[in-house]
Amino acid sequence: RSANVVFQHSEFLKQVGEGSGVHRAALAFFKTLPPFLDLGGVRVVHAWWHQPYVDLIEQHLYKGSWMTDEFLETAFTPKTPECQAMKGLLTGLNVKLPEGARFFDDFGHPRDRLRLKWWSQDRRHYRDVLMPPSGLWVNPEKLDREVPLDQWPGQGDPQPKPVFLGHYWMKGDPAALTPTVACLDYSVARGGPLVAYRWDGEATIQNDRFVFV
Repeated sequence: RSANVVFQHSEFLKQVGEGSGVHRAALAFFKTLPPFLDLGGVRVVHAWWHQPYVDLIEQHLYKGSWMTDEFLETAFTPKTPECQAMKGLLTGLNVKLPEGARFFDDFGHPRDRLRLKWWSQDRRHYRDVLMPPSGLWVNPEKLDREVPLDQWPGQGDPQPKPVFLGHYWMKGDPAALTPTVACLDYSVARGGPLVAYRWDGEATIQNDRFVFV
């Protein structure tokens, strides 16, 4: 219930009324939704399909989808494996910058962690795989100044079958990120298109199957 979290959910809380019957019913419904879907030939997750995290969370789901209060409490307890796994699935891969390095996000908050393109196989430097705030995208000099070029010790997370994501607020024409990874969030809340993908069993994602309005 930090000020930042309340701010992010302010429109929802304003419309339903915090603590109202509608609010409680919505929360009860959300608990019945699984945090990921494996539909056989295709997978769906909010930010990152990382199989060890999926396997861990799957052990806690009641009848394949229900998230109990006990599980949710554990998943919000810092440093627990469940917390690490849920954060990974819902917020993606984030890594701490080298000591002393930081940048400022779109709201002016200092950050010392970077959101990375976990699907990328190009892992030479931080800048090759980071998902920076828009302020860094539009100001290359700021990017050079605030994001170090140290070697990134990580590696990509290849996917054996198509995975569809949200979370990342993409821009431009909808297209696959890799042959088996696609993001469908193209910032509709900020005026971008509403994007879907028409999947027909193909093993790799085809750009001509994106549908958007």
